[in-house]
Amino acid sequence: MGHDVTVFTSDLWSYSPPVKMPCSKFARKVDGITVRRFGAISTGCVEHGIDAVMPSMVPAMLKETVDVIHAHGYLYFPTYASALVRRLKKDSHVVMTTHTQRGSARHTRMIADSSLGRLVLRTADHLVALTRSEMEYLSSMGVDRQKISVIPNGIDVQRFSNMPERDEFRRKHGIAEENVLLYVGRIDAVEKGLDTIVKALPVVLQEEPSTRLVLVGPDFSGLDYLRELARKRGVERFATFIGPLFGRDLLEAYAAADLFVFPSRSEVFGIALLEAMAAGKPIVSTDVGGIPDIIEDRSNGLLVKPGSPSLLADAILVLLQDECLAGKMSTKNRATARRYDWNCIARQIEQLYISLLQK
Repeated sequence: MGHDVTVFTSDLWSYSPPVKMPCSKFARKVDGITVRRFGAISTGCVEHGIDAVMPSMVPAMLKETVDVIHAHGYLYFPTYASALVRRLKKDSHVVMTTHTQRGSARHTRMIADSSLGRLVLRTADHLVALTRSEMEYLSSMGVDRQKISVIPNGIDVQRFSNMPERDEFRRKHGIAEENVLLYVGRIDAVEKGLDTIVKALPVVLQEEPSTRLVLVGPDFSGLDYLRELARKRGVERFATFIGPLFGRDLLEAYAAADLFVFPSRSEVFGIALLEAMAAGKPIVSTDVGGIPDIIEDRSNGLLVKPGSPSLLADAILVLLQDECLAGKMSTKNRATARRYDWNCIARQIEQLYISLLQK
């Protein structure tokens, strides 16, 4: 698009436990984009690394001459740093994509929402909400609705235009002619609702005994618990834990699936849902957070109440047993996914930048 972009980020490879990237991984250019990494200090004890601080980032930001600072992640250090720079340098415009939703009743979140967090949001020139529910939450925090735009995340839809054969993944992982229920994302038993799907599996197997649950993603302290839960429920032979996949390996997993299941208890957006749509998969998910912005119940997927194994099992069985409905959802999802292509999303972000600079 012809813009000069520099990315400021931390030197952390992972948050919990905090692991620093080796210097050899400090690529100055990534796909032609300049990337600067700053030393992070983190205890590793706070969820999702929210306590990670990069003190040297602020003076570096102050030295830069920029038109727009676009920060990501409510309550993360870069948003605080951006707000501070906005107050010190009046010639920069700050956009924040908050990636947030109405918080829990934890005291730390309540304090942040009512104090510094609220101040940071009001300091930004404009906020980007990924979904309508996120916009409503930001508005409830006292942010003027005129300062909020709903612009979703995106994916590279072209990656899914030439999918691998259905059997490639199955052969690699010893999966026979079974119904494959696929989940892709963090292996977090509670937040991602993976305990719910393991508990639903015995009910599904009663009616569809040739069914396998495949979970793909990095372990976020849920793997051992889920394996033990599967053993206690007598379904360990029907649950396969793959670990994280990337590139063609991930496409093979999507191609092998008969149904994509995303049972989150909490979800701001869910990029894996977009990937499953682009792969043409019927979807069962939960009616929480930003998911209803992406999945319309009984149109391109089925939505159920979170945390209910019986409701989740019923929805899975509906799509496994109704090939016509599953086929219609598959076709609609391929078409709908095109709206979320990064080319479309990037143009919306660009127009936001231009409108701010013209004021």
